[in-house]
Amino acid sequence: MSQSPEEEKPLAAAPSSSISSHYQICIKCCGCFAAVFLIAITTALILTFTIFRVRDPVLTADFHIRGVGERLESGFIPSNIVHGTTLNLTFEASLSVRNPNLAHFMIRHAALLVYYHGQLVGQAEPSSVEEVVPARASLTMNMSADITVERDDGILIFYTNTKINGVVRISSVSMRHITLNTNCSVYVNISSSSSLIQQQNCTGRAFLK
Repeated sequence: MSQSPEEEKPLAAAPSSSISSHYQICIKCCGCFAAVFLIAITTALILTFTIFRVRDPVLTADFHIRGVGERLESGFIPSNIVHGTTLNLTFEASLSVRNPNLAHFMIRHAALLVYYHGQLVGQAEPSSVEEVVPARASLTMNMSADITVERDDGILIFYTNTKINGVVRISSVSMRHITLNTNCSVYVNISSSSSLIQQQNCTGRAFLK
């Protein structure tokens, strides 16, 4: 019995092996892209919370009182700084700026204001216009203001405001502007036998933009 041509023609094999191989390649490629994406996200998060995170610099102030051209000794007021009922004094401030960041803190402007009885009696700026506080380091700045105040046999209470403006440059295209503001109350006893500045209290804040 002869077979028909249709019965003699063999069935074509299903291309299952080629489809399976193509599917595996797609799975591997997707896995590689996902791994690279996760690594990039993880790296970005680490940089954001370490290098790119800007922390507040810390400003501290220490004050001293001098006579014009002569230091005030304990319990003694030189005659050259006394004129009737007024005192001519030099208000000195030693400012320390600590930078906790991994990038430099560039100081663009600094100013000291001294108030007595609510009136501005003196102001000062550093001799250098710009200063750089290295990463994770400190910088000391000195400023002085000559002031004239009414003589008082008791304690002289001064209020100071110190403001520093600067930037932390994270990269060539990214920076954060920072303003450090410190207010102090300084108690001076010109008739003291131990220390002229008997007490100073300071509070400070940092503002990031």
